Amino acid sequence: MIFLLDDDKAHRSLIRRAVLKAGIEIPFLEAGSISEAKRILFAEQKDKLPALSLAVVDLNLGDGRGTEIVSLLRASDSYKHIRIIVLSTSQMEEDVTESREAGADAYMTKASDLLQFRKEIGEAVSNWLENPRTE
Repeated sequence: MIFLLDDDKAHRSLIRRAVLKAGIEIPFLEAGSISEAKRILFAEQKDKLPALSLAVVDLNLGDGRGTEIVSLLRASDSYKHIRIIVLSTSQMEEDVTESREAGADAYMTKASDLLQFRKEIGEAVSNWLENPRTE
């Protein structure tokens, strides 16, 4: 299952379509805010936590920074081994560094060219699902 955190419904839809177009049929679990992500991922009963393979997390959310969720995922025994991709419109080096230090495996810029972005995110998701994190 892929966890998708983005406060823009259109971006979530674009990512889902990109993954399907890449030939990957996998269920998505979605959240539109940090507070919703925390409720979904951590507030449920421990024996009913969702089984995730990958998280795609937007950096700039309406209620904070996606790196907060990245750090929580890395600190969690249940999720510390999943792959995490941070997405952003920012190309600033400090945002890339912040994401990597929080525990992201990859940082991708949301391209202004939607077809190119769809191709890149589809390829990235396919690559991360085929190569599980071992540490």
